Amino acid sequence: MAQQDRMFDIPGFTYFSSGNDYTGGCHGFRYKLYLKDDLHAAWWEDDLCFEKCTIREEETFPADADGLTAAIAWLRERAPF
Repeated sequence: MAQQDRMFDIPGFTYFSSGNDYTGGCHGFRYKLYLKDDLHAAWWEDDLCFEKCTIREEETFPADADGLTAAIAWLRERAPF
């Protein structure tokens, strides 16, 4: 399994619709997925938690399984490996 595949082994949409956030990272690339009205994906490069870091980029996606698939693809495009 490629490193990027392991890094983006993200739970299904039910995980998020149950009120959970998900964070991950590898080699300085950090990300968070969370649900408000929409599904939000953000990434940063600091060795800091989400609340204290400088977000490099954030995007919103539809709050459904297709939106989660799109968010994961968006993160993959930005990963430096």
